[in-house]
Amino acid sequence: MSRVAGPLLALALLAWPSLAAANGGTVQVSSQRAGPYEVSVYTSPSPISVGSVDVSVLVQDPGGEAVQDATVGVWVRPASEAGRGSRYPATHEQATNKLFYAANVSLDAPGSWQFVVEVEGADGSGEVSFAAEVSQPSPLDSSLVIALVVLAPVAVLTAWYLARPKRKAHGRGA
Repeated sequence: MSRVAGPLLALALLAWPSLAAANGGTVQVSSQRAGPYEVSVYTSPSPISVGSVDVSVLVQDPGGEAVQDATVGVWVRPASEAGRGSRYPATHEQATNKLFYAANVSLDAPGSWQFVVEVEGADGSGEVSFAAEVSQPSPLDSSLVIALVVLAPVAVLTAWYLARPKRKAHGRGA
């Protein structure tokens, strides 16, 4: 890797956290009982804002082993509305870390939202729930804006360095 490409890649990963972080994010539920299972739920981005939200779910048996063959669904609805809302399947295919189940949930309005995670497997079924405040996204929340703010000065300095006149080395005695 060149002297310039390595630092640029490191800065890009810092500026674009979704590239550096696998499933995870803010812990919403930690090892809570859901029928015969222990369930942990994480959301990203943090804070949760209108748009696409990654909901990652870790399902474990009572011995702490990850359960890989469950059916997991995430229900979301504004807290002010009754009913079941929208259901999103959480799958290993959508997860970066294959021990997790992940769903990309779409939230269309700011305010209080109710999340219900349902788990069904060979040993039975259960659910956990949590409430979250959803904010209006800020332009500064955009990974692209952050990347541009971080990478633009680096790009300008790199261009300047590469375009500057080369000085010849002067040797002594010969």
